[in-house]
Amino acid sequence: MREANDRADPTAGRARRGRRALCAGIAIAAAGATAFAVGRALGPRIVDLPSPNFGERRPAGAKVKFVVLHYTATETLAQALDILRDPAREVSSHYVVDRDGGVYRLVAEDKRAWHAGAGSWRGEDDVNSVSIGVEIVNAGPPDPFPERQMRAVLALCRDLAARHPGVEFVGHSDVAPDRKVDPGPLFPWSRLAEAGLPNPHVFVRP
Repeated sequence: MREANDRADPTAGRARRGRRALCAGIAIAAAGATAFAVGRALGPRIVDLPSPNFGERRPAGAKVKFVVLHYTATETLAQALDILRDPAREVSSHYVVDRDGGVYRLVAEDKRAWHAGAGSWRGEDDVNSVSIGVEIVNAGPPDPFPERQMRAVLALCRDLAARHPGVEFVGHSDVAPDRKVDPGPLFPWSRLAEAGLPNPHVFVRP
């Protein structure tokens, strides 16, 4: 994910961003720490923080074939939400996973979130219409993915795989290799393979 340029007056833009970040922080605090606990057996419990940035899948009812993993390129969840919920920036994802394991849903799975952009995978050129986007709060290398966060990512991915049989887990860098590098070289794809989640990065023997 990359923040778009603010086309308005820079001072006014900073003020608007400050207000949005404050609102995002209030929403996160109101959700409560226990509301987004993740359990291996029960799957993720998710807080809804809706984004206005979505559309209909094309064609309507298109099957979800991929889960596209991203890093947010931000230091904090509040910064990521400021971008992903701003209608002027026209970007979103279905889910965001915070460093502490919090899982947030921004767009319903039956809708088309705006996360992958131009790219293709397995012959699909409109990746957004056949995928679910998961943003992971991470600034990019050398920023690590904390264990608590990875447990939440894995729980969410297992939950998605159970509800969307045959889904493949790919990186933004897979579908748009000329433009994107996320979730980056530090993302532990082997953890997904060990959990039985199919992805193109690690060969798993049957």
